[in-house]
Amino acid sequence: MSNFQAGAGCGTITFPAEMFPLEGFRGVHDEPRVRVLTLKEGDAGAAIVAIEIVMLPDSMIAEIQQLVGPVCGVSAERVFVHVTHAITTPHNPMMMPPFARPEGAERVGELHREAVLAAVRQAAEQAAASLQPVTVGCASGQCAVNCNRDEETPSGWWIGRGGSQAANREMTVLRFSGTDGQPVAFCISYALKTCAIDNAGMAENLRLVSSDVAGRACQVMEAQYGAPTLFLMSAAANHVPRETALWDEVQPDGTVQTVDKGVEYGLALVDALGTEMGSDAIAIAAQADAGEAPAGLNAACTSFPWQAMGRIEKAPALGMDYPLEEGERQVDVSALTFGDYAFVFGKAEMNQPTQQAIQAASPYPHTFLVTMVNGGFKYIPDAGAYDRFTWEAQSSFVAKGAAERFAEQGLALLKELHG
Repeated sequence: MSNFQAGAGCGTITFPAEMFPLEGFRGVHDEPRVRVLTLKEGDAGAAIVAIEIVMLPDSMIAEIQQLVGPVCGVSAERVFVHVTHAITTPHNPMMMPPFARPEGAERVGELHREAVLAAVRQAAEQAAASLQPVTVGCASGQCAVNCNRDEETPSGWWIGRGGSQAANREMTVLRFSGTDGQPVAFCISYALKTCAIDNAGMAENLRLVSSDVAGRACQVMEAQYGAPTLFLMSAAANHVPRETALWDEVQPDGTVQTVDKGVEYGLALVDALGTEMGSDAIAIAAQADAGEAPAGLNAACTSFPWQAMGRIEKAPALGMDYPLEEGERQVDVSALTFGDYAFVFGKAEMNQPTQQAIQAASPYPHTFLVTMVNGGFKYIPDAGAYDRFTWEAQSSFVAKGAAERFAEQGLALLKELHG
């Protein structure tokens, strides 16, 4: 008999006015959230932390793991910290190289750190307090909020708003329900870089902090059900909102022109697209049955070395020689499983072929790829992206083939945990 339990909580990141101006931000439109889902089965435990932030330094990832672990009663290495890559939130300025840091960076960096950690603690404490026996069910459906941004132009592939390849518009919603049938938590798995506003208004220092489309969708879901909702970004390296306030257009001579429609335009998109995404998630969640109490909560991690790649002056290209560096970089792969459900976690942003390869060969009926977990690693796109010289390939830290190796290693972990 399963004794599987779950609890969830939500905290608010309140950035003080003293932090601004920063990175073109002049203030806050809507406060980002932190959501924590804790899972327990006997002595085994794990936690997923979803933070509506663009990126965090490795030191803060470790600090969050050390904070959440004791609060939720799980080991720090089983705390998986996912940043949802909400572009319209500020980096901690201490992530910048010393020569690029703004005046007062140490003080602003500490304010940033304190705001994030306070929200993490608030969410973790709620998650621990709400721990209870649960069942898990899921359902999938379509959501047309995203599009594939990789666009073929006469000068080569580039990023736009209406890509030349198909978008993966499948959304899956996991529902954790208490013994009374009421939802304890939801997880939304969807291919979306949450960047409807993107860097609009940066040049004029008019940016406003926002959790963007995915954050708005989670709030819509929470208003409906009263349960914390975690957005887990899947293979979304080339998937953006179908409308954005800022995008690139490749000119006939091959140069790139950036179109900036402004912050207010972006905020209107966030409200419209986020509400649509949240409504779709609610409709999908309504199709999920109560499910069963899963058994067998397990986690594992590994890493592999891969050829390092140098920095590129990115531009549309019909061909290029990728600059390889001496040495290798370590690529981390983690997995978390319970019952019929499996998560594969990676640090880098990835494309759909990687997710599809893992899902097709997974021994678990419901398998999810979650990116930007436990740190950042830029992009690890599929081999085809390197062949097309896409933005994602030009931005990668590692050479072609790493994504395919990642899928192999992820599947090896799943098969090991499945037994």
